[in-house]
Amino acid sequence: MCDEVDSGERLLAHVGMEQQPGEGAVRDYPAVGIWRTCSKRTCFCKITTRRQDAPKRLRIRAVIITIGVMDVRIPPIETDRLRLVSLSVEFLKSMIEGGRGAAQAFADFVIPSDRSLPESIWVKRRLEMIEADPEQHPWMYRAIVRKRDNRMVGHISFHHKAPDPDLVEFSELAAELGYTVEAEYRRNGYARESAVAMMHWAYREHGVRTFILSISPANLPSLKMAESMSFRRIGERMDEIDGLEYAMRADIEDIG
Repeated sequence: MCDEVDSGERLLAHVGMEQQPGEGAVRDYPAVGIWRTCSKRTCFCKITTRRQDAPKRLRIRAVIITIGVMDVRIPPIETDRLRLVSLSVEFLKSMIEGGRGAAQAFADFVIPSDRSLPESIWVKRRLEMIEADPEQHPWMYRAIVRKRDNRMVGHISFHHKAPDPDLVEFSELAAELGYTVEAEYRRNGYARESAVAMMHWAYREHGVRTFILSISPANLPSLKMAESMSFRRIGERMDEIDGLEYAMRADIEDIG
């Protein structure tokens, strides 16, 4: 993949000034950075240079690397009835730019036409986090996909990889979870099944033992579900968009 391209012998990136009439040949400059995004079996690598003597007008070559049989997708989290499928960078970007129809091209599951996707403001924020730190990606948005018909019934996400800097008042290694199940599919236990699976993944893969939920006092069904998973109220928080929320905590040993 792209990180392998930049290893071993020093790579000369073919990034040079666009050829103009009467100008000299395009020069090569040592590559100092490689940007990568992957979808399924292809990685798109952009080679950049920060050399001070590089011409101002640069053409940056996009290198496309086909990975063959290697699966570069983040593995789904499986339950008896559900797959929690990580939404790729391409999916998230296309969702912002073109909505459900555009995003479907990057999904191996069905997005029903009446399904709501995460709001753009939150998607943009998650994308910025992923681009700044790719290790955030497995923690971010996952589609809740029902196995029996391969349909997306909701979505789930941690707010930040652990340790979440916004949760230090509660724990040195805590993660906050949020989820949505479409009204049509509620009362089937999908939200609880997804939440429990995500928390056990965080514990198994990253040793996270403490989890936080932020729930509006008016959302009685969510409060009831949280209590069924042994979450208990530990305080209140004021969300910049959603207003007053109860902060609720549970430890992995207590989660059913």
